[in-house]
Amino acid sequence: MGKGTGRTRKAVPPVPDPAATATAPSQEVERRAPWRRALAPGLVVLLAVLAYAPTLGNGFAFDDTIIIGANQLIKSFRNVPRMITSDYWGSVERPDLFSTTRLYRPLVIFSFALNYAVGGVKPVGYHAVNLLLHAGVSLAVYGVGRRLGLGRAGAALAGALFAVHPLHTEVVAGIVGRAELLMALGVLLGFAAYRGVGSLARLGSLAAFALGLLAKEQAMVLPGLLLLADWLDLRKSSPGPGGRARLRRLLPRATLLRLLPYLGILGGYLLLRAWVLGGGMLPDIEFLDNPLAYTTLGPRLLTALAVAGRYLTLCLWPAPLAPDYSYNQIPLATSLFEGRVLLALLLWGALLALGVRALRRGPSAAAFAVGFTTLTFLPAANLLVPIGTIMGERLFYLPSAGLCWLAGLGWEALWGRIKTPRLRLAAWAVLGVLLLACTVQALRYGRVWRDDFTLFSYAVRVVPESAKVQFNLGSFLLVKKEMERALFHLGRSVEIFPDARAWDTMGRAYLEMKRWVEAAAAFREANAFEPKYPHSYNNLGLAYTAAGRWDDAMAAFRRAVALKPDLAQAHRNLADVYDQRGWTEAALAERSLEITPTDPLAWLQAGTTFLRLGWPAEAVGAFAQAVHLAPTLPEAHLRLAQAHDLLRHPAEAAAAYEALLRLRPALSAIHRRLAELYSTALPDPAKAAAHRRQAEGAGGSKQ
Repeated sequence: MGKGTGRTRKAVPPVPDPAATATAPSQEVERRAPWRRALAPGLVVLLAVLAYAPTLGNGFAFDDTIIIGANQLIKSFRNVPRMITSDYWGSVERPDLFSTTRLYRPLVIFSFALNYAVGGVKPVGYHAVNLLLHAGVSLAVYGVGRRLGLGRAGAALAGALFAVHPLHTEVVAGIVGRAELLMALGVLLGFAAYRGVGSLARLGSLAAFALGLLAKEQAMVLPGLLLLADWLDLRKSSPGPGGRARLRRLLPRATLLRLLPYLGILGGYLLLRAWVLGGGMLPDIEFLDNPLAYTTLGPRLLTALAVAGRYLTLCLWPAPLAPDYSYNQIPLATSLFEGRVLLALLLWGALLALGVRALRRGPSAAAFAVGFTTLTFLPAANLLVPIGTIMGERLFYLPSAGLCWLAGLGWEALWGRIKTPRLRLAAWAVLGVLLLACTVQALRYGRVWRDDFTLFSYAVRVVPESAKVQFNLGSFLLVKKEMERALFHLGRSVEIFPDARAWDTMGRAYLEMKRWVEAAAAFREANAFEPKYPHSYNNLGLAYTAAGRWDDAMAAFRRAVALKPDLAQAHRNLADVYDQRGWTEAALAERSLEITPTDPLAWLQAGTTFLRLGWPAEAVGAFAQAVHLAPTLPEAHLRLAQAHDLLRHPAEAAAAYEALLRLRPALSAIHRRLAELYSTALPDPAKAAAHRRQAEGAGGSKQ
């Protein structure tokens, strides 16, 4: 037997919950002065406004000019049905080669229409709405933090940090960032209302979810977040092995009943989106924007992991920030042992380890915060599927809320362990310096978004390997007539990624400088990269015209109008060439097409002129455009068929004659001509016999 120690054993007092310790004083204050409850949310809103107020003086930058100035839908509420049934970019007169992106965001377009109705195209109104929405999202971060169990101080810190974080500048300062703002607001309000009490709160949650989906696809993560929250709640209330067994029985039934309406809304949204966009779920991706969509699985995953680490790095140290990370600012990662990949593994590993630890021993709010950041980031991470961009700071707007809640929880835990007034004062000082530093950086970077020239002059310094940034700055310098600088940046753009737009813009710079040979060479490069881009052919014709190469110019202009029949400047340029050659009649025909490019009768008249001049190929193009503009005009089909006949294109001629007969079935001469074609050039005895019978049955009907 062992000898006793002689000391009395005392019961160990329970360890106080840091969150409860931190919030007790605030609860005491609330009992004394209920009006002070508004101080914390008011501070969050005030900080959001202070950090981003300078953006109210900004103009439009980057995609803002296109989505506002070139978007016809926002100019009338009569277009609301079209907003619901249009691709996000489909209604925009875009300067590039693509008319759709497979993005569906009707609520964003409708919000722009509201802005336009109030203030037209004045930028201040659009920036004011973005600023107010960001303040609302910051307030929602505070509110959800309270719903998760954070004390007033911790939730206020989370909301304040979210409000002033510089990583959010792109979303607030860029008008197109409104998609992120509306989506984030929908997700956070949907979650907060779901945690509320009563059927009215549940209906509000469902409405917020639906609106979030109509703002951006990323909102579809909300049911997953609700499932995670329910699971954590049940796990907390059912401890021990037996409790976990009960959890496995209860969770599917309880959660499915609560989530069924959300799944129904999600299913309806996906059906609507598929109908509007033609079935495809993934966006159309350009290599320039996201090369990961065009590479093999290994490098794609490694690079996506490195980019994921970059997001966390910018959350911890938000500098330098950039508006674009397209090719080739982020080179492909090819090894697991690259420094940036290892850093990403370290940062995300630490975050997930924190979540697992919180799941086992810590507050469930910490586990949810980690899960929130992970779940909301996954759709934009390029890990599951490639998205429209390799990286965009706007994509981490909503996921960063989870990190802000973690910061709030950390503050509460720290505050509970600090007992001396001096240390508490030091903690407040450090927190104040942190918020002030974030605010200053947000103020500085917000002014960078003043206009395109300011933004891209800054961007070429921080992301010099982005072809898009180099191209955009070169384009703006071209407008400002700073030709040598424009050529430098355009040259850098084609070095990084040679594409049709960059070569075409370089050619226009050479045209301005009267360097005709170099201009023609640049336009030929553009045509080689994109043979169906009409503007490069038109510009090539201008270079040839300036050099006196009339035949080459005429061929280039004709190719331009063949690719884009309503390209007015190409018709005007062709008319000038015809005048130079003394072909007055052809010049008059082209000028009529320049003035009325959508009039089928003008195209018919021009085609007739071209036939009279002995230009059957040009005549075919003119008559084909007349058919396109007026498919029920019999004369257009007849002239097109006759032009194909003249060129000895029997299949095309037969198709045009058949189209004419569908409009005028009793034309005996047309039946006879088709019988001849099907007897000789297109041997088909059955069709030949059928048309002979119809010609006889039509009697004396003429053309």
